[in-house]
Amino acid sequence: MRDATQWWNYSVATARALVGGHPPPTLTVRGLVLEPNEDAFLMTRGQYARFYAAGDGSWSAAHPFVAGRPAVVASAFLGAAVANSRAKSTAMAAATPMWREGHTTDVLLTDRRVLTYSAARGHWLSFRFRGVTEFHPDLNSWSV
Repeated sequence: MRDATQWWNYSVATARALVGGHPPPTLTVRGLVLEPNEDAFLMTRGQYARFYAAGDGSWSAAHPFVAGRPAVVASAFLGAAVANSRAKSTAMAAATPMWREGHTTDVLLTDRRVLTYSAARGHWLSFRFRGVTEFHPDLNSWSV
């Protein structure tokens, strides 16, 4: 909770400074190329995750063509039924929207966007402020 209180105090002080007409101090960023005239204000560690479905629920059914003794044919169709059931379950799980790619990462705040490093994707992701359609602060858990 100490970290949360520290960030709360930082946020309050920053808000007061902005209202008073004082721009926040800028940071020098190394290793990441910003856009021309883009200013960085904060570099920290944060939690990152994306909410999405990894698939559309489609899958291909196995339709075996088997000739032989009844036990062989029955075994082949039973195996295909099990394989189809697993494929369908996997496809349905992938089609369920959920939080994915969750990890602790570096976060950089600039005057135009939030950048976060995605270990799963192997590069920095850019979230521009003009593209934000919703913002959900959760004050009870001190998170956004």
